[in-house]
Amino acid sequence: MTDKTLATATQALKDGRPDDAEQLLRAAIADGHPGARAGLITVLNSSGRTAEAEELGRQSIAVGDITTQMIYGRILADRGRFDEAESILLPLAETDHPQPVGAYLAVLDQAGRSERAEQWLREQTAAGHPTATRYLAIKLLEERRTDEAIRLLASLVDNGDAEASASLARIVRFSAGVLAREQSRDDEAVGWFERAADAKLTAATVELGYLHREAGRLDEAETAFARAADLDDITALLALANVRRSQDDHAGAEPPLRRAAELGDPTAWFNLGVLLSQTNRRPDALAWFRRAADAGDADAALRAGSMLFEFDRLDEARPYLEKAAEAGDRQTIGVLLTLLAEQHDLPAGARWLLRLRELEHTDNGGHEG
Repeated sequence: MTDKTLATATQALKDGRPDDAEQLLRAAIADGHPGARAGLITVLNSSGRTAEAEELGRQSIAVGDITTQMIYGRILADRGRFDEAESILLPLAETDHPQPVGAYLAVLDQAGRSERAEQWLREQTAAGHPTATRYLAIKLLEERRTDEAIRLLASLVDNGDAEASASLARIVRFSAGVLAREQSRDDEAVGWFERAADAKLTAATVELGYLHREAGRLDEAETAFARAADLDDITALLALANVRRSQDDHAGAEPPLRRAAELGDPTAWFNLGVLLSQTNRRPDALAWFRRAADAGDADAALRAGSMLFEFDRLDEARPYLEKAAEAGDRQTIGVLLTLLAEQHDLPAGARWLLRLRELEHTDNGGHEG
């Protein structure tokens, strides 16, 4: 099985032929091709074949397939099973290889475990692991703890780490840009951010895009965001999509949104659903709204429930509308009451009608209208 065959499978997936891609990937796995298992778990997961994807993930642990294990960990995280995801990714991250470290930290971030991430990075830094030290410095920089970030990178430079030397130079340029921006010296800030962006500091490239966008220079903003988006920066991917949508370039906005969605960003799931809905691809939009709703997005739950209701799929619509109605929006409760009436569920309808009356009473300042 050759790399060309694997490329053919990847193209089949992009062309919307998952069955063909699966057949090629299974043959590649049988022939021991590296990377095929990672492709197959992606196909299975995107096709909603959860049990098969998880079984393949477990197999990847048994055979030591690191790439597939990382994907498996992210799949579990996307389903809210953060403890399981962490248990898979932690041993990989402790090797201090950049990709597993990045995957592990991404899951901790998704789980809202920022303190745990910093604690682990500090432990790994104390153990002398340079990759963890770089990630800790980046985290500190993002949180404007610049002095400590510079000290960490300087320690790596002293040990002959050329990458840390370049990072240190980038941080100095970025910090100068931040200071200039905070003092409303925008032209100077643009210059510093451009220098840091040229040195491949993604955060600076994103900041440069924001500066251009705020000044109404949308073409320059798009160029800056696109540079950072090419490095799979989720903030940049979302910003790039927003700039293009603001110019009614829906076709151009879709690729960065899809990429951010593939990387597991819930905001991208919702925004992609909105874009697909606006371009009359409602079944596809529904799938993304449901995914965002399952991750706890009340607005996505309302959209998913409303679409399912329109498609006359009442049993599927009801839990989404109930989830959205729990946020206390009266319009949502009205839609839910209509659905309950069609299902002839009078007890549930009565409960939600009482809830609606309570909300109206509160809105009137506690006085009867």
